[in-house]
Amino acid sequence: MSKSLWRFVTTGGISAGCYFVLAFILQKVFAIPPWSAAGLAYLFTFFGTYTVQRLWTFSSIVTHKKSLPRYAFTQAASLLITISVMRVFELVFPNSSAYAASAVTTVFAGAASFFLSSKWVFTVGTQGTQ
Repeated sequence: MSKSLWRFVTTGGISAGCYFVLAFILQKVFAIPPWSAAGLAYLFTFFGTYTVQRLWTFSSIVTHKKSLPRYAFTQAASLLITISVMRVFELVFPNSSAYAASAVTTVFAGAASFFLSSKWVFTVGTQGTQ
């Protein structure tokens, strides 16, 4: 496994853990409704994960002006991939477990996110522009 892939997986795992803990705390400690807590937790982890991916995972020098919108697009694309793969999985394997479906969608969306992040989001352009 390449160093950037290992770091990507590590960062993703830590980010997911932070998301779940933060969403839980917002609901249980601050009595925020689940849908609001989920949205707030996602926003916080979005920016934290972006920062770690940029600085540590890919050691990128691409400016925020370029990489942040690309990262947001990549996350939106990953969401659409997740929804699409889950729907196809549900149609092809109607009696499968939710865990299996979630694992498959996580692999597909994660692979797409890694590919876009490593080849487009955090990579300096071919003309040397940042």
